[in-house]
Amino acid sequence: MPQDNSDHFEEVVARVTDRRSRAELWSLVLSAVAIPSLIERHGAGWHVLVPEDQLDRSSRELALFDLENIDWPPPARPLGETTPLAGHFPLVVVLLGCLMVFHGITGDWTADNHWFAVGAVSGRAVLENGEWWRLVTGLTLHHDPVHLLGNVMIGGFLLLFLGGRLGVGLGWSLSLLAGVLGNAFNVFYKGYDHLAVGYSTAVFGTVGILCGLEMKRGGALKQLVVPLGAGLGLLAMLGTEGQRTDVGAHWWGLLVGLVLGLAAAHSAGLRSWGRRVRVAAGLILAGLGLVLGCWVVALSG
Repeated sequence: MPQDNSDHFEEVVARVTDRRSRAELWSLVLSAVAIPSLIERHGAGWHVLVPEDQLDRSSRELALFDLENIDWPPPARPLGETTPLAGHFPLVVVLLGCLMVFHGITGDWTADNHWFAVGAVSGRAVLENGEWWRLVTGLTLHHDPVHLLGNVMIGGFLLLFLGGRLGVGLGWSLSLLAGVLGNAFNVFYKGYDHLAVGYSTAVFGTVGILCGLEMKRGGALKQLVVPLGAGLGLLAMLGTEGQRTDVGAHWWGLLVGLVLGLAAAHSAGLRSWGRRVRVAAGLILAGLGLVLGCWVVALSG
């Protein structure tokens, strides 16, 4: 507690505040530059006292501290207020529009569909043959338009929110990573007979990322309603059983996303870096390049 940093001295008031914590912070700043200080209470306020011959210097140091910390820490904003729809909407439309266009090329899942034969997430193909690209290509395939529509609608909604927190480039990259890792864990868990497709693993990864960001920030429970509600909405649309649903992949995507969200929340530098325009563009192109590259490998095998 920085209340007494020197022997007795002839003191004068350097700063006055109505909050003890602020007085202690100022005293700590002065201690860092070797200026002794005392904190005394006067009525409802707190005085920071310094030696008379150090008054000018302490005033300069505290003024510099104030200047360096303008608008810090930034005020916490509710999750719903962090989504600049106008700025992120076009990019989200482009990214998810690619899924819709691609489904128009691949068509629905049928027994003789070559796209699904080489690109679906197959436990046997991954574990026996080392076809790890399927963890990526499987995210871009969908059973039918209903399966696709659910992922695009809910995924787009969540990606808008995530873009408001991290930027679309970093947000989509983490969402894609959560989908790939979620598929990987699910393959190891379910083994050789596992076979699945769909972007929903990444969608639930996005739910997890948003929850991780809110948990680190100490957000109220109501701030988790949006991502969790969206996840439940997707489950309601797809159901909890049948060929369009892989509940295991949903849970793995959610858990991986939660870890990624907590990691991102602990790295202010990462969040700031991800919001740079060039970085965001590079991340989006890198993600699209990864998907395209995996498909090139899949089709050339």
